[in-house]
Amino acid sequence: MSVKIFFNHSEPPVFVKKLSHMTAVSGEEVTLVATVKGSQPMTVSWVQDKDHVLRDGDNRKITFENNQATLKIFKADKTTTGKYTCQLKNDAGVVECMANLTVLGLYI
Repeated sequence: MSVKIFFNHSEPPVFVKKLSHMTAVSGEEVTLVATVKGSQPMTVSWVQDKDHVLRDGDNRKITFENNQATLKIFKADKTTTGKYTCQLKNDAGVVECMANLTVLGLYI
């Protein structure tokens, strides 16, 4: 009698390159990028200041292509200053990294 055992070979998500703290001038475009690896399918979530889940909008674009999770802010202002968290999730686990964005200058 033989018994076959199947293992889940999913690789948990891992940050190959984490987010970097950034400083921008008001009105500038800002891009936060993390390079990742792990088994697909993988979901990427962005959160600002621990409680504001980010979605695509008039002033930002979120993408996940070629193992890069990207948050692009088209025009930095006082509302974009804060702590950003990038969370990766797949069947094998969850991981997150954080970076601060500081926006300097005149707020219009």
